[in-house]
Formats: sequence, structure tokens, C-alpha cells
Amino acid sequence: MSKGWKNFYKEGIDFWNAARNSSKRPEIFNSEVVYNIVSMAIEKFFMALLVYHDSLPYNHTLTDLVEAVKQVYHVDSLLEEKLKYMDSLQEICAIDSIIIRKITDDKRLFFLETGRLVCDLVNEALSDNNLLPELTE
Repeated sequence: MSKGWKNFYKEGIDFWNAARNSSKRPEIFNSEVVYNIVSMAIEKFFMALLVYHDSLPYNHTLTDLVEAVKQVYHVDSLLEEKLKYMDSLQEICAIDSIIIRKITDDKRLFFLETGRLVCDLVNEALSDNNLLPELTE
């Protein structure tokens, strides 16, 4: 087990807190910004879990991250579908072409709900191993 997972987890918390508080400043945090902040939180949370298990994803797309996490912990199929949908909105890691779809304001709650599910999953996984108290060190 690498100790580097703690840094990823703490960064995930920071991004997640920014996303959760985004409604306080909607003029700055539009749905596209919230999408990207939630995506960063998800990436950091999943990387924490993967690094803890000495594993790495093939790539850092949400789809690749969830596939890697499924190798070390159970991921609900509904959450997996939500993440794949989010991934389809911005295909910026493609080698041959970049696709960015318009993100509408009605998706904001969906992104926050999906982020919450990932946060809960990772907290559950780390709690199963009694690791969360270590973060206060």
C-alpha cells in the first residue's frame, strides 16, 4: 500500500467541497465549471482508492477510472452508467479528436449527485479498512 493515496483523497475532498459550495456563486460556477470540478473530485477519489490498492488506471477518463476501480472494489452499475454518461460529455483525452458537448444548467444536480455517490463509495471502501481516521495525522 502506497501512502500517496492520502494526498489524492485530500485533493478529492478539496475539489468536492468546492463543487458542493458552487451554488453560493452561480455567476462563476456555471454547470460547465461544476462538471469539471466534480470530475476532478471523482478522479482524485478514485485515484486514492487505486493507489491504496497499488493499482493504476489505463487512462484518466471517468470510464477508465471506473473500470480500474471495479478491479479493487464493487461499483454499482447505475453509478458506472452515470460516470460513462459524464465521460461522454467531454472526450478530451481522445488521440484523434476532441469532443465537447454543451453542458446545460439542468445537469448541475446530476453532476453533484454523481460526485456524492463516488465520494460515498470511496469513503465506504476506505472505512472498510479503517483508514479514514489516519487522515487526521
